[in-house]
Amino acid sequence: MLVHPKLEKFELNTNGKIDYKKLPGPPAIRKNINECTPTNSVELLMLDIWKRVFDNSFIGIDDDFFELGGDSIMSIQIVTNAKQQGLSLNVRDIFEGRTVRLICSKAKYNSVGEVDQSLVIGEIPLTPIQKWFFKTQKYDLNYWNQSLFLKLNRKIDFNILKKSFQNILTHHDVLRISFKKDHEDQWIQYNNEDCFEFDLKFIQVKNVCNENIKELLISEQKALKLQNGPIFKGVYFEGREDAALLIVAHHLIVDTVSWRIILEDLQNIYQSYEKKEQIKIPFKTNSYKEWANKLDKYSKKGIDKKIVEYWNSLDLRKIKTDFEFSGESLELDTRVVEISINDKDTKRIVEKVSKRIKGSMKEILLASLLTALGKRAGNGTNSITFNIEGHGREELFTDIDISRTVGWFTSMYPVTFDSLDIKENRDMIKIVQDKLKEVPNGGVDYGILRYLNNEILDKRNFNQFIGFNYLGHFDQLLNSSSFFEKNLMFNETNFSPNSLRFNLIDVVAMITNDGLKLSFYYNFNQFSSETIQSIAKSMKEEVLALDREINFPDSKLSKESLNKIIANLSGGSKKNDANKWSFR
Repeated sequence: MLVHPKLEKFELNTNGKIDYKKLPGPPAIRKNINECTPTNSVELLMLDIWKRVFDNSFIGIDDDFFELGGDSIMSIQIVTNAKQQGLSLNVRDIFEGRTVRLICSKAKYNSVGEVDQSLVIGEIPLTPIQKWFFKTQKYDLNYWNQSLFLKLNRKIDFNILKKSFQNILTHHDVLRISFKKDHEDQWIQYNNEDCFEFDLKFIQVKNVCNENIKELLISEQKALKLQNGPIFKGVYFEGREDAALLIVAHHLIVDTVSWRIILEDLQNIYQSYEKKEQIKIPFKTNSYKEWANKLDKYSKKGIDKKIVEYWNSLDLRKIKTDFEFSGESLELDTRVVEISINDKDTKRIVEKVSKRIKGSMKEILLASLLTALGKRAGNGTNSITFNIEGHGREELFTDIDISRTVGWFTSMYPVTFDSLDIKENRDMIKIVQDKLKEVPNGGVDYGILRYLNNEILDKRNFNQFIGFNYLGHFDQLLNSSSFFEKNLMFNETNFSPNSLRFNLIDVVAMITNDGLKLSFYYNFNQFSSETIQSIAKSMKEEVLALDREINFPDSKLSKESLNKIIANLSGGSKKNDANKWSFR
């Protein structure tokens, strides 16, 4: 059956012409309409949630979660929305069921609002990632943030915006946290009883895209104070014809999932005020304080001995830099190489490649990076250690729900990949999948063992490894009726120039503006720009070559020929044996 999309209006670009990128894709073809429509109220509810999370109205109950481009963060969004509607569900149910039909066959209605909805006050134990920060960061602790600089598609009411933020500050307890040192000179955190006024500034500018804005952004980033506050604030910039919003929070209290929650609430609350409707914020899930207490107890008596043995037996492999450098690696010395894949290729990779190889986007990207690195490896070494970042919201406990809790939950853990001598990306994907399956509890135990109970006494640090972080579909932080434009990004002025870097190279991947963006951060005292550019281009070539191999199997071109064509299309690359990257 052919389903024709219905448009209320055409979206226009800045020149007043039709924005073809915002037109819906080709209509979905269904073999049998009965195979894709809901058969009961639970499926109807779940399907509506999927359509909102994926921002796709042409989804049926038999569509596969991963083939639609689903990732771990999107699974958390689905679980969060389902629980707010009274459905008992967890991330594992989504990963195992994969379709609305199969997931709903196990889902049950449960009561909502069981979590205490009152203000959280009092001291909160530091979580593993917070202890990592205080243990490893030495300079300018106040200036280590996450922020979003969001251009608005219209001017908005400053007073309504401030009231909206005040609701968020009251509802999400972690945003009211303060830090101080105890009598033993150790950092502690506590939730304030008083709900102070949200710090929102109004700044008039000529144009919000003016280069001079960067100085204002840096000034506001520096204004956060761990001990006296604020550590969460905003600035509304209004130009003659445009407007933008800066939201800043210290990284100690937010992560990527938190931003999705904050922005969802901000958009909904503002629109409710604007329409003079009752303000409705979804019920709180368990607080950051409850999660921290649970981790503390778990670290003392809840970790299986096999998990401890797994992390203590891990073999860590360092990488060699281009240049010898004995100084501290600082943000001041950081450079970045960015490379992207267009929206059409990205869509095909997400939907078709992942289906054929039965793998996630994270696995495809890791395998492509490993294959690219393997082709550069010298000295016969065939293994490398990654410092992988995860969302950290693993379902360790059955009696706690943090799916809609704001806070810094990130997990960081080492994974050593072998067989870098394998030249085929499809074979490398299987190795990546098998290796990640070995990691217990999504890697969250590593930080607990190292920073809470010190059972991992490994003195080796991460600053000889490669960091990898896949942020997923970043566009989906915003709903279709948002007053924010879709090209939102984390602000580049988040860290003090004196902040310490913790990986030799950080590879950050995300889907934004419907295209895949890869960013490679490095210290220019340790690597040449030619080396990083070569690695970035090679990784892109591997991703695109995999796409062509799977989606154009009848092509008579060899993979090597495809790679040469892709390299030429992306500007080519110079051969330089000095840039061969060896491992040790």
